[in-house]
Amino acid sequence: MAEKKYLENEIKEIIFYIFFGVFMTIILPLAVGFGLKAFEESFVAGRPLMFGDFIVTYMIYYIMIIAGMSLIIFSIGNMLIHKKGEHPSTQKNPSWFTLFSVSFIFNPEQNGLLYKLSEYIGFKGESNFMRWSLSIFRVLVVGTIIFVGVGLIQTITHTAFVGIPQMPFQMTETASVIFSAEPPAFAETTMFLVLFCFLMGINAYLCSKFRLGLVGFFIIGLIIVSPLIGISWMAFHNIVYGNSDASLLATFMFGFLGSVLTLLTGTFLFFYLWHFWNNVFVKLSELATVREDLILFTIIALVVLIVVWIAGEIIRARRKNKVEVYVPE
Repeated sequence: MAEKKYLENEIKEIIFYIFFGVFMTIILPLAVGFGLKAFEESFVAGRPLMFGDFIVTYMIYYIMIIAGMSLIIFSIGNMLIHKKGEHPSTQKNPSWFTLFSVSFIFNPEQNGLLYKLSEYIGFKGESNFMRWSLSIFRVLVVGTIIFVGVGLIQTITHTAFVGIPQMPFQMTETASVIFSAEPPAFAETTMFLVLFCFLMGINAYLCSKFRLGLVGFFIIGLIIVSPLIGISWMAFHNIVYGNSDASLLATFMFGFLGSVLTLLTGTFLFFYLWHFWNNVFVKLSELATVREDLILFTIIALVVLIVVWIAGEIIRARRKNKVEVYVPE
């Protein structure tokens, strides 16, 4: 029964990732592109498509999206060669297939450092302080609250962790904000996550081969793999920020901290949400004529989200703990 539940969760993880990716990178951008006339300039009669047109840039991102969607390979690999409770870094006889079996789509229980740390110090099962992260919905809500809060601080302090590529022509402000976030956030984050998972697969193979175990797996992930992702992220963005050492350092830190966050939580969602909301707030700060209005609206929206979420959690907890009254016949 436990093994069946494990396989069901792995399949749900793959289904969620495919649906989430298709919605955020195809359905939403196309609906905005055509619905809000963001692609209008590219369809002027007699005018050829130019490299600077947004629709061309939008299509280029699909190369990265296709690469990012290949992330399901690691989830399938994990499902095929590991049983519930097993970890890629603790195999007795690791094979080359281990390289493709470390998944960070949504795997807090297996690959989350904080979840494993909680188990190590004695908080197991229901008492695990990271148990809340086993719910995709909770992770999305908590991640949104955290990184909308970060975006709010950036707006108040007039700072941004990293910038976003500038669009070369005019379109509606709503479309501009959305296209600043998607497809760049999903495409870039997941493309580098493929590299991250592959490097962590190599890490898992070596840790199994030389009996380094989970401790070695996480230490190598933090001090070697995460910096490599930061360097790769910086190299990728060099074409945009090559003239600014400060911006390049910021992109390195963004990639490095994003991969550390992924390793800590066992899921790419926090890294993605950070990327998404960073892009949204950078663009909103550029477009907002009255910054105070943006700050006020964000605070109100954040408070409403927190209240609704807490209320939902209370209702869910009450239903779960409700005791049925036994009525004798």
